[in-house]
Formats: sequence, structure tokens, C-alpha cells
Amino acid sequence: STRDHLVLFTNLGNYLFIPVYKIPDSKWRELGKHINNLITLSPNETIIASFIYHEKKELIMVSLNGMIKRIKMSDLFVTRTSKAMIAMKLKDNDMVCGVTEAFKNILVVTRNGYYVNFNKLEVPLVGVRGSGVKAINEDIGEEHLDNIYCQSYGSILNKATSGKFPLNLSYHLVKYFDGKNDGLVSIKSFPWGENYTLLTVKGNRGISHGDMIDLNRENIKGFDVREFYVQLVSDLKNRNL
Repeated sequence: STRDHLVLFTNLGNYLFIPVYKIPDSKWRELGKHINNLITLSPNETIIASFIYHEKKELIMVSLNGMIKRIKMSDLFVTRTSKAMIAMKLKDNDMVCGVTEAFKNILVVTRNGYYVNFNKLEVPLVGVRGSGVKAINEDIGEEHLDNIYCQSYGSILNKATSGKFPLNLSYHLVKYFDGKNDGLVSIKSFPWGENYTLLTVKGNRGISHGDMIDLNRENIKGFDVREFYVQLVSDLKNRNL
């Protein structure tokens, strides 16, 4: 409705509160007008999220440095809509990387693969000028990784017809782009960790990705998948892992 308001968030922690009727009409094939025609942004400022204003809803904001806050959308209402307003106070070299509606559970994932999952009520409800709290403590250096052992296994499917659907189809696609593969991923992606083992069998069949996870429940000459995992677990036990 033209009586609604649009709330736009930027990477610099600001928000724009725009009455919908102020947005110029455009045809669906047209590019539309730049936001600077309504409210001027800084040269390095970009829009990262947008919402229709609803006074009863709450939002979650997260920054690149791991700060998180919960705000009421009603706190964003302003009568002056000609300038950007502060939505989250940021420290130097920090930016807002995500804004989402505050659902029951919040999942935060870091660039290094760590995550934390918690109820939204655990995130403090603060005003628009607050910076929030630390969402996750990711200060994990290499000194904490001494007891982590990484190894990888991969296999080669020697011909497409040896793999069952859909691997017999995807084999050609992966081979075209990345070369030898197991019907799903190429051998280039297999090596990882301290030890890497490439598995295959004699003949034209090979071992598919489905064979490695025993998807087909099929006995393969030269490769016993059940015994393979028994030996894998036994090796980890011998390493006291």
C-alpha cells in the first residue's frame, strides 16, 4: 500500500525510513531511480536489507565483528524521512552484515565455519543507538587445535555407467568441468588434513560416491564398504580419538 513505510538498512549501521508513496512509479522493465534521489548515502554505503514497517515486529542486526542486537521496529518510526538515521552503533572497521526478522531461534554462522544457535530472547532488546552484545566468541587459535586430527578419503568412478542414477548423469558434467570424479565431486576437492587416501578398484567399474556411503547396498569386488568403515573407526580408536 502507498500508505506503508519502507525500512532500508545499510552496511554502515544506518536505516532509511521512506513512505512508499514517495518512491517514483516505474514500469517493470525500467531500472527505477537510485536511492540517492530520495535520501543521500555516503559513497561507501550500500543497502543490505529492506522491510515493510510493522510496529509489532522485531528485528535482529549482526555486524562483521560479531556484534548482535534485537530492536523493536516501532523504535524506527520517525517523522523526518529526508535523512539516514542510526540503527546500530558500530566500532571502527566494523559493518552491519545482516538484518533479519526476529524469529524464535537465531542461527549465527562465522566465516570460519563456527556457529551458535540460540533463542531470540537471549539477544538483549536495545535501542537504535545501542551496539548490542558479542554473538559468538571465535578467539580460537592454532594452539587449541593440537588434538584435532583431520584425514580424507576419496574415490574414482571409472565410467559413468558404473554409477547408478543420478550419478551416472552428473559424472559427465563434473568430468567436463573438473576432470576425474566419483559421480558427484572431483578428485581435486578430496585432499584434506594430514592423510589423504584415494580409493579405486581394478577394472572399468571404479567406486562411486554412492558406493562410499553404501547407498546402493552393493558388494563391489575389491572394495568392502562395511569393512572399510570398521577399519576407519579402528584406526581412530588406536589414535585415542
